[in-house]
Amino acid sequence: MFTLELNAPAVEKGTVDYEVMVLSSAGPAAAVPGQDYTPVSGTVTFGPGDTEKQVRVPVLDDNADEVDKQFLLLLKNPEVLVLADASAVGIIEDDDDGWIIGDRRLLENAGPMVFTVTRDHTSAAAVTVSYTVTGASAVGAPACADGVDFVAPSGSVTLAPADTQASISIALCDDSDTESAEAFQVELTGVPGRKLTATGTIVDND
Repeated sequence: MFTLELNAPAVEKGTVDYEVMVLSSAGPAAAVPGQDYTPVSGTVTFGPGDTEKQVRVPVLDDNADEVDKQFLLLLKNPEVLVLADASAVGIIEDDDDGWIIGDRRLLENAGPMVFTVTRDHTSAAAVTVSYTVTGASAVGAPACADGVDFVAPSGSVTLAPADTQASISIALCDDSDTESAEAFQVELTGVPGRKLTATGTIVDND
């Protein structure tokens, strides 16, 4: 919704036409009429004493994971009114960020520990999500050795447009020590709008 404001109450009737248009300069982020929003046009009328009016642009929901989209509201043909700004950009924020990565718990000799990354929608293009693995009580290293509980890689997973799941595999290091359960964390970055963290718990088998 756009709000049109006067800097003082109108003393007589005034009108201005409006039209919603494609913002070509936005490139791939340009909203598509009929797909991202319903194109509208019309006339706004200010009566005596009015200071603001609204223009509503219907937004069309979808399940695509995509960048925020932009469109242009153009004001024209004012009568009585004087336009300080003749245009404004509308932004449609993507809300398709239903991502999950679940916690895992596994015996240290039963590895690797596999985490499943799940999203509840498809996308218009492939989406790559990076991850880092860090120790909490467990100790990570580039390779198994004395005192090391898991191999701590960093990397990424890519979901094709139709994919809803991907896997992250973490190698566990078995040893003969008797010890309490230990934990590490897998953190996803690049998930639209937020970060996600899962905990892996390594259970001693000795």
